[in-house]
Amino acid sequence: MKKILILSSIVSLLILGCGSDGDSDNDSGDKKSIDAALKIGDVAYSTPAGIDFGNKMSTSLNKMQKTIYKKSSLNIAKTTEYCSETGTMSYDESDTTVTVAFDKCINLNNETYTYEYYNGSLSVNESENQTSIIAQQYTYVPNTYYPNTGTYMNLSIETRENGDISEIEIDGEMKEFDNNYILEDMNFDKLTIKENSSNSAIYIGGGYSYKAGCLDESHRYNTTEWLIPSSTDDDIISGTIIVDNKTYIYNSPNVTVKVDDREGTFNQSELRAETVSKKNSNECTSSTMKLQ
Repeated sequence: MKKILILSSIVSLLILGCGSDGDSDNDSGDKKSIDAALKIGDVAYSTPAGIDFGNKMSTSLNKMQKTIYKKSSLNIAKTTEYCSETGTMSYDESDTTVTVAFDKCINLNNETYTYEYYNGSLSVNESENQTSIIAQQYTYVPNTYYPNTGTYMNLSIETRENGDISEIEIDGEMKEFDNNYILEDMNFDKLTIKENSSNSAIYIGGGYSYKAGCLDESHRYNTTEWLIPSSTDDDIISGTIIVDNKTYIYNSPNVTVKVDDREGTFNQSELRAETVSKKNSNECTSSTMKLQ
């Protein structure tokens, strides 16, 4: 399952962003008026950055793997067993695909001594250079003492490797909920993330929407010049990405944003701070959603 963990390493690099008004060092009246038209709130946007998605998925898959290997050693292709408390787990294994279906399963975690809840199914299909993961209406609650806190996934993930290029495509939805309210709501429309291992360059394409706190955004990404992340901080050294109708041209520590005939240059760290501020803000009325 090594390929599955590629995602967590990739998303940790994808902290895009920019920042303030950007006109204080330019004495040109025209340039000031152009920059003033693009405020930090206009250009701040969320990306797949900071999502602990790979770790969440791999945690569930690692638990599944242990059971799969146990069943495989017994040469059992199909079986159903009761969970340690309530519910059942069904296993179906072929040459390349393993599926585990949970029916309101509650199991004791022998490491944390908490009871975990699973419902829905997880499938893994592995070939030579590709791994596919499908979560179908899958709900995971790490501690049944807090039954309305956990993760919901209904999506597919495909990882592919071709030479130096590692690629992940995500399609579907994922929700993080706490006390029956959605904290983070993420939707992926064939979101594609690529990494070149030779120079750590990143490519992002496809659609992604994100709701958390006062941040409520939906974007389309198209990387026209691969993004080169810094090895010392969260900046992007160089690269160009189009987000909806805005073009972001990175030149660390700044980024130039172009929208039609408007243009502004911003500091990357300030925009990251603005995005985090929006996400954590509680000054809006639609920051939380009741879990259905």
